[in-house]
Amino acid sequence: MDSKIKKIIKKSKLKTIYSEFIIARLKKEDTSKLINNLSKIKNFYTLSKENKEVSLIISREDWNKVKNNFENYKTEKDFKIFYFDKDLSWNLIGFIAGITKLLAENKISAGVVSTHNKDYFLIKKSKLKKALKIIKK
Repeated sequence: MDSKIKKIIKKSKLKTIYSEFIIARLKKEDTSKLINNLSKIKNFYTLSKENKEVSLIISREDWNKVKNNFENYKTEKDFKIFYFDKDLSWNLIGFIAGITKLLAENKISAGVVSTHNKDYFLIKKSKLKKALKIIKK
């Protein structure tokens, strides 16, 4: 891993979002229903729209508030999210690759959601302790 990335990791606090998360796959036609219910969502969420579907990463408790608005959906559950407390520049090259490589070398699958300043790593709840230990080394 690049020394610049190691330095950032060392200077950062690794944080987890308390909630447990699910990934919901909704029909594209459900986008307006979802948008009408966004005010009910209190925790971190992210929404992605593709050609044929909408994917929503949402806390389990918030999903329970909105799921009855949708007829056909599929979910993957038992995810946790961790992130670094420092804002990261889009000019920082290899940060996500470095973290996901560490996880992959230890047989931990991860998804990543990037916002303007942070990268959020989505992993199975059962792997969280191991993942955090590996990254903190």
